[in-house]
Amino acid sequence: MRLPALRGLLATVKHWDKCCAEMAELLEDVRSVPFSPSTLSLLDVMLCARSLTTDFHHKRCSYGECKDCGWSARIADVDIQDEIQLGDDDEAKVVAVNFKAYEKVQVPDGRAGSDSGEAKATPKTRPALLKQAVAPFVFLPLFRAALEQYQKHR
Repeated sequence: MRLPALRGLLATVKHWDKCCAEMAELLEDVRSVPFSPSTLSLLDVMLCARSLTTDFHHKRCSYGECKDCGWSARIADVDIQDEIQLGDDDEAKVVAVNFKAYEKVQVPDGRAGSDSGEAKATPKTRPALLKQAVAPFVFLPLFRAALEQYQKHR
């Protein structure tokens, strides 16, 4: 999963406060940044402050080696609910995170096979941006892995 902008991703669950209070708190902190929430503003909230002389976070923070910051320090051992009560009715509602992520899909390579012994077409893969919907307890580990990969790359 590649990490798209924060607004379109985490904001698709309107009830983080009910299914994961720590995530709601983190999003509120990110929203307090004067500009549109993004991956970089999320990292600014989760990681130690950057030096005034650089645009990058400390290496130990980026690699998750800092004991003072990061996902584990901010959202550790969270209790995530995938079914929450949203109204007066007795049924719990399933909450889903809707997002788009790149997945590998199989496509034909364009060669047609024939009876004359020519090789048949073999499937190839290419990335495709697909809509996905998963429960919050499935989504947050995926998001964490993508965020940690991004912060190392950044």
